[in-house]
Amino acid sequence: MSLAVVNSPSSSVLAGDLNTLRAIEAELTERGVFCRPVSVDVASHSRDVDLLRPELTAALGEIRPGPPAVGMLCTVCCAPLTGPELDACCWMDNLRRPVRFAESAAAMAAVGDHVSLEISPHPVLTAAIEETLTVAGATARTAASLRRHQSEAARMARAASRLFTHGARLD
Repeated sequence: MSLAVVNSPSSSVLAGDLNTLRAIEAELTERGVFCRPVSVDVASHSRDVDLLRPELTAALGEIRPGPPAVGMLCTVCCAPLTGPELDACCWMDNLRRPVRFAESAAAMAAVGDHVSLEISPHPVLTAAIEETLTVAGATARTAASLRRHQSEAARMARAASRLFTHGARLD
């Protein structure tokens, strides 16, 4: 088993053998702990990804990273990225190593006031950001971009208005 992701102080993801995961789910359910399986095809952020390392690093070997247009914080090493380190090995590590999302969100909060926009087809991390920032004593100002089965245009307009009301500059 691998601790694949720590999303917030109360939300983590495990990866590994399906039978072991089912046994852990049964134990947690018996204890009254909320848990649910995540439907994925591969156990990312676990040793199962090691099998992909040679093929993936070769496929990504042509990547020539440049500096980011906006600041980046790696959720695996919890450190700012300047660009050159975004090579094939970096992307492989981001698929293999545990995601320290909560720690990264707390690190962002420590840097200063900001607004977070979750860019995804359905919000799964907005609540984790809000919980993490609240526990860290920071003001949680978030917006989610899209939501399943809802108008993309309406959701994006709602996200833009939410960002604006939180003080973000919109272009």
